Amino acid sequence: MRNLYNYPLTYPFIHLDKYATVQPNVQQFWKRRFFELRGKTLYLFRDETDKLPISKLELDGQVTGVTDAQSEVLILNSFKVDFRSSEPYYFFSDDKKNKELIVAAIGRYAK
Repeated sequence: MRNLYNYPLTYPFIHLDKYATVQPNVQQFWKRRFFELRGKTLYLFRDETDKLPISKLELDGQVTGVTDAQSEVLILNSFKVDFRSSEPYYFFSDDKKNKELIVAAIGRYAK
């Protein structure tokens, strides 16, 4: 596991690291990814041992909305993140508690 601090959502700079399953809108397959939300950037890794991210999503000023996606993708605990300058990303988490935590963290950047 990475030696980084986890801050509560009330702290100005959020750090959150968890697993979620991700599907960029341009792909047809769901991929299980370890992610880190560090400040205003969401980094996606293959797993928690990877040192370099395979993808990076800038959130501040780019997220236009975070919405429930269960009726759209037919998967429990799923949500969609819409971006101003790119296609949306779909996520689902292992449980409702993690979904709510991730949605709240990313939702802080929605404009």
